[in-house]
Amino acid sequence: MVSQFVHATVMDPKRKHMDPEGDAMLRSNYSTKMKQLMQEVHVNTDVRHAVDLGCSTGLSTLELHHAFPEAQITAVDLSPYFITVAKHDQRHRQLEAGRTEPIHFQHAAAEATNLPDASQNLVSACLLFHELPQSAAQNIVKEAFRVLKPGGMLSIMEMNPASPSFKVVLGNPIAYAAFKSTEPWLLDYMALDLPELAQSVGFVHVAETSSTPSHKTFIACKST
Repeated sequence: MVSQFVHATVMDPKRKHMDPEGDAMLRSNYSTKMKQLMQEVHVNTDVRHAVDLGCSTGLSTLELHHAFPEAQITAVDLSPYFITVAKHDQRHRQLEAGRTEPIHFQHAAAEATNLPDASQNLVSACLLFHELPQSAAQNIVKEAFRVLKPGGMLSIMEMNPASPSFKVVLGNPIAYAAFKSTEPWLLDYMALDLPELAQSVGFVHVAETSSTPSHKTFIACKST
């Protein structure tokens, strides 16, 4: 419910029109743009093993499962409370569906997943990086590189500070003050150069595109 309210205006560049499907569209657009970028840089879209970093209660994980239904997904979050809710919701879904999901929710830090080296085809982080100090962001990108197989891909969906829609918020002192009060690491994120960070770790084929009027999808590939 919270994400539905927060993202209700996400598809409107002026952030005025509220749509209860805004959150669902935000997440599905991410999957669509991710796959488009994968094809553009000639990355294998046959994802068999994926990890969802900062999965929260599992909304991003379910969208990842929808996008790659054959993949075994490990979903990690630093909050044991979010993981407990995610597992609770998963049990109910599995009972209703009469089958198990290929999703394993795990309490762990995104920068220390405990996954084996070179074990994943895809590492995804949805709306995570604006919640982090730059030191954590750097360590997470390094961890993504470690766990990815050669030819695997890091994909990030985040707010786009360069977008006109985002600048509307930044240009409104009241809206910005309210926004900043809930996002203590916002300025760290705005100063973060994701392409430069990814390339410094060893990623190649860095690309990004707009996924909503105020969000972007970013990918980086581990060379084969």
